[in-house]
Amino acid sequence: MDKRATAASAFAVLWTELVSVLGTAAAATLLRRAAKRACLRSADLIELRVERKGWEYQYALPADWSQRSPEESPGFMDLVRSELVPLLREFTGQIVLGRLGRVPGFEQLGFSLEEQK
Repeated sequence: MDKRATAASAFAVLWTELVSVLGTAAAATLLRRAAKRACLRSADLIELRVERKGWEYQYALPADWSQRSPEESPGFMDLVRSELVPLLREFTGQIVLGRLGRVPGFEQLGFSLEEQK
């Protein structure tokens, strides 16, 4: 991932990749579930919304994600590492994690083929 990448741009890539593999409804469901769990630890995730508008899903991100890198956004990192990666591993095995791990810069976010303990 580019050094200038923001948490917002990383989320946009993550959304696009999940939608391309799982479809919109499944991507939205997994991200909402991960956010619901992670917001107990990271208050900024209360601002994260993934909602259905008619036939489409849309998301709204915490405002500071557009100015901070993923690593500088604890809520983003918690969402991904503590909640989304385990959910993806449970429901898809290594298929989606392997694909996400090949996205430039995403290996540092915890998307890898190595089993996490």
